[in-house]
Amino acid sequence: MISQVGNTGRATNEHLHLEVHVAPTDRVQAIVDSAQRYPAYTANPELWIEPLPQTGVVAGQVWDAAGRPVPQARVYGLVKPEPQETPFAYAETYGDKAHPDPLYHEHFAVGDVPPGEYDLGVTINGRNVIKHVRVEAGRVTWVEFRP
Repeated sequence: MISQVGNTGRATNEHLHLEVHVAPTDRVQAIVDSAQRYPAYTANPELWIEPLPQTGVVAGQVWDAAGRPVPQARVYGLVKPEPQETPFAYAETYGDKAHPDPLYHEHFAVGDVPPGEYDLGVTINGRNVIKHVRVEAGRVTWVEFRP
C-alpha cells in the first residue's frame, strides 16, 4: 500500500497521509519498515512539497518559558479557502511521535496558505502570544513564539 485516505484520529475530513523519509542511507530496506508506525526519520512533507501556485508555507516554533518545545499547542490565525466544507481553524505543534525537518527544526508547518498579512496566536502556559506575519507566494514564512 502506498497511501491511505481517511479521517481517523483528530481530523475533521478525509485527507491523504503522506510521509517523507529523511534517512542517511540509500538502502530501501533501512528506510521503509511497514511495521514501524512512527519511524524517527519521517518529516512533515509541507516543507518538502512545493505549495500550490500563488500560496506559501508558514512554519515555526513554539517555546515555553524554560526554552522547551510546547507539544500540541494550537496556533490560530491562518486562513485557507479549501476545503470549503471544513475551513482551516488552527495548526498544531508536533507531539512526541512527529519529527521536525533536520534543517528547519520546526514545531509546525502549514502549506498552501494564501499570501497576505496574518496575526497568529498561541497560548503558552496560560499566556496568549501574538505574532504578525506576512505570507508571500512561493516562500516559507518563519515565526517563533515565546512567552
